[in-house]
Amino acid sequence: MRLGKGFTKVYIDLSGISGYRSLLDVIALLNMYSTMLRPRAIVVKSGALKDFASRCTPWRSGQGKPPGNVE
Repeated sequence: MRLGKGFTKVYIDLSGISGYRSLLDVIALLNMYSTMLRPRAIVVKSGALKDFASRCTPWRSGQGKPPGNVE
């Protein structure tokens, strides 16, 4: 799909939606927008995503196995 312009930023406000299912919707939107529009940044306002991110531990390549990785 060609829109004639490139996108550098996409802003998504999902502040009125919360819960597990909305988190799956956010992930699906991020995947779709990043694939179709290829922006440099996507900014999401989402309580569900904020709660999820607050429970995550960042991992970077070269630091060994990610936390919680079970063999």
